[in-house]
Amino acid sequence: MKAWLEGSTHDLEFLAGHFPAGDIQVGREGEKFYVSSPRLDNLPGGSGLLLDVAEDLIESVNGLGRLLNPGFERIALTGPSRRTVTSRLQRLPRIW
Repeated sequence: MKAWLEGSTHDLEFLAGHFPAGDIQVGREGEKFYVSSPRLDNLPGGSGLLLDVAEDLIESVNGLGRLLNPGFERIALTGPSRRTVTSRLQRLPRIW
C-alpha cells in the first residue's frame, strides 16, 4: 500500500534515493512520491489505524531525512483535511 507525499521535490528525491527498499520505502511514480511499508498492508482504512501508522512512518522518515541532511525540510501526507470529534485538524492521507 502507498501513502502519497507532499513536500519539496528536492527533499522527496533525496528520500527516494536513500529509502528505495527496506521496511520503509520512498518511491516515485511520475511526478508523485509515496511512502510504503509492510506496516501499511492489510490495515482497515476506516479505523484510524491506517492514518496512525502512516503518520508514524512519516515521522520516522522526517527524522532520518533531517539526520542525513541538515537542510532537509519536513514532508507530509497528501490528502484532504477533516475535523475529528475532538475538533482538532487532522490530515487524511491518500492511500491506495
